[in-house]
Amino acid sequence: MELAKYWEIVYRRKWLILGSAVLIFVFTFLLLELTPTVYKSRAKVMFRSSNLQQTFISGVPNSLGQMTVVNPDNLIGTVEEMIESSPVINKAIHDIDLRDGDGKYLKMDDFVDPFVLKIFTKGAGVDISNLEASESFEIIGYAKTAAKAKRIPEEVIANLLSEFNNRYRKEMAQAKKAIEKRLGEVAVKFAKVEESVARYKYDSQLYNPAVQISGLVGEINDLESERDKNSRSTESSKAGLRAIEQAAWTNNPKAFKDIQANIESNALLDDYKRQLLSLESSLAKLTAEKTQEHPDVKVTKQQIDLVKDNIKNEVSKSFASQVTGRSPFFDNIAISYANDLSALAGSQAKDKILAKQIMNKKGELREIPAKERRLNELTRESDDLKNVYNALVIDLENVKSAEEISLANVVVVQPPDEPEAYFPPEDNEVFLAAALIGGLCFGLFFAFVFDYIDGTVKTPEDVKRLAGQEVAGVLPWAKELPASMVGGGDAIFDGSLYDVVTNIWTIRAREHKTVSIISHSKGDGRSTVACNLARLVAQTGRKVALVDGDLRSPSVQKAFGVSAAKGLSDYLSSDLRYNDVITRTSLPGLDLVTAGGPQQEPQRLLQSGRCAELMNDLAQAYDYVIVDTPALSEGSDALILSAYAKRALLIVKKGKTPEKSLKGFINGLTQAGVSVAGVLFNGARVKA
Repeated sequence: MELAKYWEIVYRRKWLILGSAVLIFVFTFLLLELTPTVYKSRAKVMFRSSNLQQTFISGVPNSLGQMTVVNPDNLIGTVEEMIESSPVINKAIHDIDLRDGDGKYLKMDDFVDPFVLKIFTKGAGVDISNLEASESFEIIGYAKTAAKAKRIPEEVIANLLSEFNNRYRKEMAQAKKAIEKRLGEVAVKFAKVEESVARYKYDSQLYNPAVQISGLVGEINDLESERDKNSRSTESSKAGLRAIEQAAWTNNPKAFKDIQANIESNALLDDYKRQLLSLESSLAKLTAEKTQEHPDVKVTKQQIDLVKDNIKNEVSKSFASQVTGRSPFFDNIAISYANDLSALAGSQAKDKILAKQIMNKKGELREIPAKERRLNELTRESDDLKNVYNALVIDLENVKSAEEISLANVVVVQPPDEPEAYFPPEDNEVFLAAALIGGLCFGLFFAFVFDYIDGTVKTPEDVKRLAGQEVAGVLPWAKELPASMVGGGDAIFDGSLYDVVTNIWTIRAREHKTVSIISHSKGDGRSTVACNLARLVAQTGRKVALVDGDLRSPSVQKAFGVSAAKGLSDYLSSDLRYNDVITRTSLPGLDLVTAGGPQQEPQRLLQSGRCAELMNDLAQAYDYVIVDTPALSEGSDALILSAYAKRALLIVKKGKTPEKSLKGFINGLTQAGVSVAGVLFNGARVKA
């Protein structure tokens, strides 16, 4: 079934297929005969990708000193771009003196990878392609002379070698400039880091951490020993004061308490104690920085002794103010108390100073590891910069040497061979056969494409599928009316119409005497079918009235060769009787109602009640009434007439009636209360 459908498409589009094959064959033949010979010459080159990057510059970023025109991830594409670059191609064009018809040098776009037609019009070209799965490239030169065809790949290869060398030297020069700049930057940074190391050592007083840690530990031990010694002195002074308090005044404890209260409230004595604490602190700082024989140290010690004497004097005054009747015993006790109190004040002040010194030394000891880590970081940074500087010096010397080396990384695998004919080929017969086959394939392709996009009804099966209606008859062709309907019709055509008569006027449907003939477009064969159908029914001995309802472009009157004074439009626009518009024909039993005079608004006339009255009168006077209508695409005239007739015979024209409209016709007729008497398929292939 599918094969038959495809064959139907091929037959329907046969002229398109044959035309395509003949056109392409003739075009190819003329092209082979009239085109001048174009020659070609091949050459092959190979790139050594392993050498495309430098390997002697190791101490700088990888991008420096490399062939940046070559991307290792896209080596083939980058090399092909280099071959097709202006320095290679344009120089070859100028060296060979390749010009177009206007005497201008060929453009790169016209010269590189040209189409065949471009080679013919410009006279020369070059095709550059990568050989699959390799680092080799094929360079093919095309020209209208054999000498130029061979010279094109020669010049391209020579220019490529030169361009590769120039680019390599340029890259080396750029690498040299970058290394020199980097060398200067590293030198400046190295000097700054060295200065930072020296400044940090000075600021942090960190020269030899191990020795400094050992020294601090010793100082802390000495200070703690001195603090222990001072603590013993403090306890001794306190013990002396307690002994005086407990033993010296057993007979008069109240007097001693008064002396103690006087001493504790003595503001001058408190001031002396503060002076003593300040002087002891100053002495500790001086002894840490200067020797015992230094004048500042001696002066401070004298001031301390002087303050202690003042404390003793104030204590003695307090004793004297509270005791009457002095004795040597009293004087000795006062002196002992003053000495112990002065010693206690000095030892307490010294104890505070020693505690602070110990705390400071321990703080310095804790800071040394952090300072040492920072110093190590600066030292490592200095060593790294020094190593980088030395490596850059070596790389700079290598680059200077590389500037003098010629590295093309290109090997000529196959020099340009002897030119041979490119077009036309020597085996023209094969070329022509291929053109013929290609033309047929091209035609078949477009035949199926056109058939696919053609949205018209093509077979009776399409009618049944789209409209849900069985085909009442298949007509071979019915487009134009014959010059006269009097002489009869075609045998095949008449035979198909006999089937229609049988199908639409069965015994059960004889009460439906009136039928309209409708179709989608002009030229579908409505008038032809209507006239021939009326003729055939009349030949069976029945009385038939044929009404020309196409008031826009009537054709029935001309087909039967009659003249009529009045017609349908005259009847509708006046008070004539139906007998007044009947026109007799030379065929027995067949009368006409012609369209009548021209009208500006035929649709308004058809919608009048006069039209329905005429249809009823004709149905009573005749056995059958056939109404020819305008195309549905021209307006609603056909639907109005069909509504009066109650039945319609739908004509579907092969390759013309739209598929989308067919189902719409059926729905429109149904909504108007018109039954479909049958469907005629017009334009089918019918064997004689």
